[in-house]
Amino acid sequence: EVYTAEFCRSNFLEKSNLIKIAYNDYLKPIVERETGIKISQADLRAYKMTTGGHFRIHKDDWIATVGFVWYLSKEWKWDWGGVLMSLTEDGKAEATIPQFNQLVIMNHQDGQVPHFVTPVTAWAQEPRYMLVGFLKSHGVN
Repeated sequence: EVYTAEFCRSNFLEKSNLIKIAYNDYLKPIVERETGIKISQADLRAYKMTTGGHFRIHKDDWIATVGFVWYLSKEWKWDWGGVLMSLTEDGKAEATIPQFNQLVIMNHQDGQVPHFVTPVTAWAQEPRYMLVGFLKSHGVN
């Protein structure tokens, strides 16, 4: 099957001081505390998803030691789609409904974390905004 994803990415925001400050002062310390992993490199991406936006099932262990999603949409409703679905070790799907200022951390050292995002519906009343991080620890290329 073909992997598909539909989203917008802002290179301008990714290079902004606001994103750098938020990552260095807020997000990085939380991820390091929660995972016990010292982060040495960060690939930060500012994403926006609108109607039809989605990610098919995939794993990010090839790109990062740890990944995160920081949700930035203020009033997201669960029936607007854009729900993060992660597969558990026993083969069940676990839903994470985006909530403002919620941080989801995926530790790829604990094993592969297959996940996907359901399509954003046509009735969603705002875009689904998020900051996604692909982080590497010391000694990992």
